[in-house]
Amino acid sequence: MKLINKINNKIIIVFALIMMLTTLPVLSACEFAKLPQLVTVNVYSYYDNAVDIVNQSGTTLINANNFVDVENKLEVKVGNTVTLVATSNVGYLFIGWYGSGHSSLISNDSAYSFIVATSETDNLHFYAHFELDPNVENYFTVTFNANNSFTNVEALAGSSFGEEIMPANPTRAGYNFIGWSTVSSAITINFTANTVITNNINVYAIWSISTYAINYNVSGGMAINNRNYNINSATITLAYTMKSGYTFDGWKVTAVTPNTVFKSVGVYAEVGDIITHVYAGSYGNLLLQAQWTLNEQ
Repeated sequence: MKLINKINNKIIIVFALIMMLTTLPVLSACEFAKLPQLVTVNVYSYYDNAVDIVNQSGTTLINANNFVDVENKLEVKVGNTVTLVATSNVGYLFIGWYGSGHSSLISNDSAYSFIVATSETDNLHFYAHFELDPNVENYFTVTFNANNSFTNVEALAGSSFGEEIMPANPTRAGYNFIGWSTVSSAITINFTANTVITNNINVYAIWSISTYAINYNVSGGMAINNRNYNINSATITLAYTMKSGYTFDGWKVTAVTPNTVFKSVGVYAEVGDIITHVYAGSYGNLLLQAQWTLNEQ
């Protein structure tokens, strides 16, 4: 008669049924010593880099949360034969049976038989080792987080194992897009089109703040240094200049990217405007020309 045991539907252990006596005779110490010795056989499942196995429609075929080193114990008489049979889950390959400590390979055969020897005085330990099948069609969801950008980046679901996938680059006012990382606060890229996808992950946009220039054309007046600023700069009061025989009338915008520079709170500067300030929150290059009125003699 055979008895079949399962560990999390991963490992099947087939062994000779041990006869259980309903009554036991009273034995002397000498007679007791002659009884067959019992050895405990411990069997574990081991999944290397376990992940969910998902089909293209998003249905989880195998849940990685079940991939734990579940132990199955059985007591076997010395001299009996034990057969360990490993059955792979969807998306995984059986690598081999390993011995105590999961350090030495015993057999590459999924069905491994052995006789419990009389020399066995300690418990026995066996590990069925499984690895991901590189040829399996496994699908994952990559969620791209634009990280403070107003640009929406949709998650890419149903992406195949190892497939190269990247969305269009997001945009963010006042910043340069650097790339993607699996760490939300990262400043260096660790996720590219060549990154192999092996599980569901979140990736985050990396940004560097952009620098913009305010360039002054003094039109014959006293020279003024141009200056740089960024979107986080406080409101800037534009420089004052002088010109002999003239009255300074302010700065005229001669070039600006539309809807980037505030001339007052919530109001964008346009070409032809006379402005006195660049308000906080601005993020564009600006070319200004001094305006003069000739003084009366």
